[in-house]
Amino acid sequence: MANDFRIDVARVEKMLTELSDADDRMRDAQKRLNKVGPKALGTDGLDDACDEFQGQ
Repeated sequence: MANDFRIDVARVEKMLTELSDADDRMRDAQKRLNKVGPKALGTDGLDDACDEFQGQ
């Protein structure tokens, strides 16, 4: 039975890297979303653009 079970090590390593990267991206997104509120959209540039648009 041991002959029927094989692991593609390179593919598993790639998957682990992708999962780690996804975790990092999700944590970064969560930090950015914590800044979002009625007066702030998360980035200074976007907030400034919204203020300028709203002022017109």
